[in-house]
This record gives sequence, structure tokens and C-alpha cells, in this order.
Amino acid sequence: TRKNLGEPATGTATRDTGLPESGNPPQKQSHRVIKDHAVDRGSEHQMATLWSGIQQWLSRWGDDARRGSDERVRELNEKIDTLSKELTDRLEEALAVTERRFDQQQKNVDLIRENLDLLRAMGVETRTDLTLGAFLPHQRFAARLDTLYSQRLQLLIGPRTTAEHPPNTLLREAQLVQQMCLTLFGSDGRDPRNGPDLTRLNRIVTSDGEVELSPQHLRLLNRVGREATDLCRAIADTGHPTQFIFEVEPGTVADPKKHRIPPPSEAGRPVAFVMCPGYQVADRPMLLPTVFTEPRDMG
Repeated sequence: TRKNLGEPATGTATRDTGLPESGNPPQKQSHRVIKDHAVDRGSEHQMATLWSGIQQWLSRWGDDARRGSDERVRELNEKIDTLSKELTDRLEEALAVTERRFDQQQKNVDLIRENLDLLRAMGVETRTDLTLGAFLPHQRFAARLDTLYSQRLQLLIGPRTTAEHPPNTLLREAQLVQQMCLTLFGSDGRDPRNGPDLTRLNRIVTSDGEVELSPQHLRLLNRVGREATDLCRAIADTGHPTQFIFEVEPGTVADPKKHRIPPPSEAGRPVAFVMCPGYQVADRPMLLPTVFTEPRDMG
């Protein structure tokens, strides 16, 4: 008998595949997919929590860094202030030491000048108007006046001329030095033993308080006041006829034999004014007057 090829043989066992008639997988596989999605959502939450923690840590680190930077800047500023103060103090100490050494050198120079005075005295012994003993002190006074005129007064007036910015600095310096000399040694009716008017000297140097002096110039101002006071008293105590020469005859021409003529003044030019007075004793010049001549553009 012929069998149909599409029909299973009679009596032959068939294997159960476990698949539903529809051919779809069983429902158990769908549960695994749902579980995988839950795991993914949990990982995302953990990552978000971790990232949030990192951001908070970075924020706290930035705040700490800024606070630390501000603290370091403050410490650095304090250190700079301390070093600046130490440097200023050391400079002041060095300046004081320099001034003491300068004073000692000045004493040495004065001693040399005294010895020179002894040599000069050999040419004065025949003079009848001044004895040897009377001559020597006034030579020393003249030397001290020379130092005061040519060095200290020029330095002392520097801050004012710097502040004023005059069109002719040398002329302005000469005018202010003249004012200081008149204040220190001019005849204003004061007893020379009482010393000069140092209050007026201060007003000239500071332009009535408008110019602030450095510590160095304040010390120089005090020193000039002391020296001028000492000179006035010492000169007066000699009892000799002395005179400071502040004027010259109108039309006087600068003459090196009669005047001291520092630059920019020129010999042969008309004298504009006496900058530093001459000093004479018993009509004998001990120190020639310092003159400032008229510049060439004034005729």
C-alpha cells in the first residue's frame, strides 16, 4: 500500500518541541528583558549620584583654594610691609652713621684750617689793626661761613625749588639762598647772641609749610639753625667790630678780586644782587661776598 509522504508513519513516536502552536517564545524570556531595563535605570541613578558628588567636591575645593589664595596674598603683603620697614630703618641708621662720619671729617678739615691759619698769621703780624690772637678766630669763622654758604644752604633749598619748577632754577636758588642769608645774618635789630630767627628760616625752606621735607632735610634744617646760632654768638663774643656785607653799589661789575662769582654768573657782568654776604672785621675782608650777575639776555 502506498503511504502519503506528508503523513507520519503509523506507530512512529513524535518529539514535543515545547513551542506553542503559534511558534512564539515562552513568556519567561520577556521577564528577563524587563529585569535588564531595571538594571540600566539603577546604573544611571548611581552615575548621577556620583557625578553630583564630584561636582560638590570640586565646588568645595575651589572655595578652599580661593580662601587659601587670599590668605597667601595677605601674608605676602604683611611680609612686604615688614621688609619695607626694616629697609627704611636700616637706611636711616646708615644715613645717621654717614652724617656722624661727615661731622668727624669736618672737624678734621677745621683742624687743618686752624693749622693753615697759623701759617697765614705769619703775614699778619705786622698789621696794626688786628693782633695775631684776634685774627685767627675770624679766619675760622670765615671758613665755617664758606661751608654754610656753598654746601648746606644750597642743599637745604633743593626741595622747594624742585616743588616750584621755576623757569630759571639757578636764579631761583640764588634768590632763596639770599633770603636765608638775610634771615641768618642780616641786621634786623636782634641781639646776635640770641641767634637768628629760625621760624622765618623754616618758612622760607618750606614755602610757609607747603613743601614737606624729608627726614634728611629736616636734620639739615636743624643743623643749619644750630651752626648759624653758634656762629652769631661766637662772633659777637669776640667784641670785635664785624659786619656782613649784603649790598654793593648800583652798577657794580663783578670782579674776582672783590667778589666770589659762582656759575652761571660771569666776571665783568653787572651785579644783580648779593647772594651770600661778605664778612669783614675792622674793615678788613675775611670772606668776599658771593654775587649773582645779570644774565646776558637782561642787557
